[in-house]
Amino acid sequence: MLADPDAKVSTEYGSIMDYKGSKLAARNTFIINPKGEIAKVYTSVKPADHSEQVLKDLAELKKS
Repeated sequence: MLADPDAKVSTEYGSIMDYKGSKLAARNTFIINPKGEIAKVYTSVKPADHSEQVLKDLAELKKS
């Protein structure tokens, strides 16, 4: 989890969207592996069930 009040990280990861003339951070999730590489990207996530999918994918990534 990351707080990004200045939108620096969101901008670097291409997660800024334009909404009615305002720049907002999109609801995206990035799983970063121990090497600092992006292992998985989820775009336009729905918070209601997203955490379950992330936990499943994290478990799979730990196996590999």
